[in-house]
Amino acid sequence: MKLHIKIELENPVELPSDFRGAMMSFVKYLINNPDITNTKNIKRYNFTYFLQKADTNGKGNEMLPPINRSSANDKNDNKNRIEIKYITLKLSLIDGKIMSSVLDRLSELGKSGKLEGVNNDFWSKAGKIRILYTRLMQDPYITTDTAIFKSQSPIVISRAKFDKSANRPKKRPEEIYLTPEDGEEWKAAIVQSLLYRYKHIYNREYTGEIDIQVLGSRSNKLMIKHYRGRVIGWSGKFMVRARPEMLNFIVRFGIGDRTGQGFGYVKLINSSLNRSGDII
Repeated sequence: MKLHIKIELENPVELPSDFRGAMMSFVKYLINNPDITNTKNIKRYNFTYFLQKADTNGKGNEMLPPINRSSANDKNDNKNRIEIKYITLKLSLIDGKIMSSVLDRLSELGKSGKLEGVNNDFWSKAGKIRILYTRLMQDPYITTDTAIFKSQSPIVISRAKFDKSANRPKKRPEEIYLTPEDGEEWKAAIVQSLLYRYKHIYNREYTGEIDIQVLGSRSNKLMIKHYRGRVIGWSGKFMVRARPEMLNFIVRFGIGDRTGQGFGYVKLINSSLNRSGDII
């Protein structure tokens, strides 16, 4: 299931260099279940967000992408200062009970306007929160063996084996993270990540092939501030050939690393191709 939430902040707040941390706090507040949001667990949810400046009055389609400023001097650069007034959160969950709990939390938030128990500077400055709308939708169900996706948050994948317990040496982001410019190494890491997460979430092995093809530019490399460091991601369209169960897994849980931290959220563009592999 997909839940779209749009909120308005009482006070416009300057966009911090690492806004993703504030959104992670918001998502944890909504889910309100440490067993699900625990950092050591493979996340059974995925999210992304879009931001609107105060001068839009929440109208129109102009939205800032879910990418944080990457310059070390951003906070001292007046030209880069942006005040945020409206936020749209897209949250993907498959557990109906958890989604029901999230809706209850939203109901409480709608009455109080406060994120009780959330210790985050951004939300403290924001004042009261007004919920403008909530929309609950069923996930699209793919029955074909090919689908085209578009990323709605950066796709992040590392060179290290997909293992949350692995100790990774401190290196430059360019030495840790992969993008489509790395060719087959990027594809192999994405597939390995999908297989690992599929097994741990569904408690069974995936037994089919997975082939990924980037559509369009491979060079949409993004440097993103995250916590005290930086990660490198990629944004764009891509086609996946796999069994429907894996394609539906991508729709529900996203793709790549750090999917519970606002990365790897995708939108299904098209799942119908003709026999030659061209989009209908």
